[in-house]
Amino acid sequence: MNRYDVVIKDVYAIGDLHGHFESLMWWIKQNDLSDCAIIICGDVGFGFEKERYYLEILKKFDEVCSSRNVYIFAFRGNHDDPSYFDGKRIVAEHFISIPDYSVINVIGENGNVSKRILCVGGAISVDRTERIKSWDDKVAAYAWYSKCSLEESKNIFDKRWYWEDEPVVYNESELDEIKERGLLIDVVCTHTCPSFCDPVTKDGLEEWINKDQNLSADIDHEREEMDKICSKLIKDGHPVKKWVYGHYHRHNNENIDGVEFVMLDMYRVQHNKFDFYKL
Repeated sequence: MNRYDVVIKDVYAIGDLHGHFESLMWWIKQNDLSDCAIIICGDVGFGFEKERYYLEILKKFDEVCSSRNVYIFAFRGNHDDPSYFDGKRIVAEHFISIPDYSVINVIGENGNVSKRILCVGGAISVDRTERIKSWDDKVAAYAWYSKCSLEESKNIFDKRWYWEDEPVVYNESELDEIKERGLLIDVVCTHTCPSFCDPVTKDGLEEWINKDQNLSADIDHEREEMDKICSKLIKDGHPVKKWVYGHYHRHNNENIDGVEFVMLDMYRVQHNKFDFYKL
């Protein structure tokens, strides 16, 4: 379990970024944000470009955020290479890619913890069949042009569109450690959500389900894993009041058994608009 302590005034959660890093920097400057943390709820966009691209981007974030005391925490979605979220591969002072089951302690000016936020990433890509096919086609084309084998092409061609270890994983030992350390969770940020939250049906996924015979069952399993996380938090006595998630590319807000569940829309390029929620 990784823990991050930040001395700030406000915390904002935003929906899927999908690689629009420059737009996020513009949003921070445009709104003159300071003394705050921004949590990206998955689908950050790590893995689609070469690693040096992200390292350069994060240098820019450090330049923009250091004087403002702004910290950005990002956890994995299904449009991310999970290896970028081990807490080691991407190291920047103000843009931190965090592992699943990380806890962010928000510390006020009085030195006390005002919020404890649990972050858990991962989800199923409904478009995974097309993304896998696109990757296979690119690898085959690269092998043909480079006069090498498919295996050699896979090792050389360093762009990816899909990662098999994308699903959310219920990790009871991580939650046990959080309980044993006495870290009471007020807010949960995830990429997908428990089964009783919107959406509660698979409406609109018929085309993808017809193309992928295992997709429906895998989505059911994903939501069951999220249910386990929720049940464990309740059983362990965590005073969760807010649960924020992305993934579904629309907005919804509902109160279920005293917990406010907020679905955040993705960044909308055409409107240059972030869907954000103040925690």
